[in-house]
Amino acid sequence: MKKSSLNPLNKTFDVFLGTNISMSRPDFTMKREFFSNNNTICYNDEPIAQAFEKLSFVKTSYMVIVKRGVDRAFITSLVVIIIIMIQETNRNRHSHR
Repeated sequence: MKKSSLNPLNKTFDVFLGTNISMSRPDFTMKREFFSNNNTICYNDEPIAQAFEKLSFVKTSYMVIVKRGVDRAFITSLVVIIIIMIQETNRNRHSHR
């Protein structure tokens, strides 16, 4: 997975599977909207899943909507990975101040 967006407010991550040797085009793209903290997962530029962040005073939870016929476990894994990457980035950014 690599970060591909130049816009600091909206982050885009390209996902390459092991069979994609040329890496000329990502297998999946994850787009995160900064203000709403929503994630859209696309396959061939077509949205196949969305993850919504729900904040509360006690904890943060996520709701994931997956298009019919798409592997839910794979999508959930992508969402967890992106959440961890964003948390690590935020933690590192705050620790360097």
